[in-house]
Amino acid sequence: MIGPSWKSTAGLWGPASFVAATVIGGRRQPGYDHRRFHISGLAAHGTRSAPVMVPGFVTLGVSAMVIPESGLARRLMRVAGVGTVLAGLFRCSDVRCLDPTRDPEATTGDTMHAVASIATFLVWTALPFVDASRARSARSRSASLLLGAITAVGFAGAGFTAQSDDRRKGVAQRLFLAAVFTRYIATSARALRGDAA
Repeated sequence: MIGPSWKSTAGLWGPASFVAATVIGGRRQPGYDHRRFHISGLAAHGTRSAPVMVPGFVTLGVSAMVIPESGLARRLMRVAGVGTVLAGLFRCSDVRCLDPTRDPEATTGDTMHAVASIATFLVWTALPFVDASRARSARSRSASLLLGAITAVGFAGAGFTAQSDDRRKGVAQRLFLAAVFTRYIATSARALRGDAA
């Protein structure tokens, strides 16, 4: 019996690798606080966590590029995958992930990272609504709309706490990503059901 393909399980190994990188990276980087700092700070220049976190970004990006999707969702996931890889390669200047709109010390790298990240976040937020528009049942449509609403609220919360430099902005970002990764997992679950059919 042939097991599930590596592409079908991409919604599992991509987020799992990313989460593992944040945990390991957070332990490697002195003074890093998961509640206060964005995950991208772990990939920043000069950090001891970057050798772990940069591959975490790349792995998550690759998983989005290969996960089984169709139509508009496929194209959007590919965009999100490229954006995730770019967010990992365009690294923040330091662990604080300076905001280029209000931090005079922000570098071009900070700006490029912010652009790649925000574009990816917008795509991730749109995807559950795309799923709802093509759902075959009322139950699937409702589930996708609910996940879309949760993701949108998470995106707004992450944006608000980042702009206000709230000490819980790391928590807000992780709650947003939890909603995003729920869709990754659900997509792989559908693909795995197809493999088993």
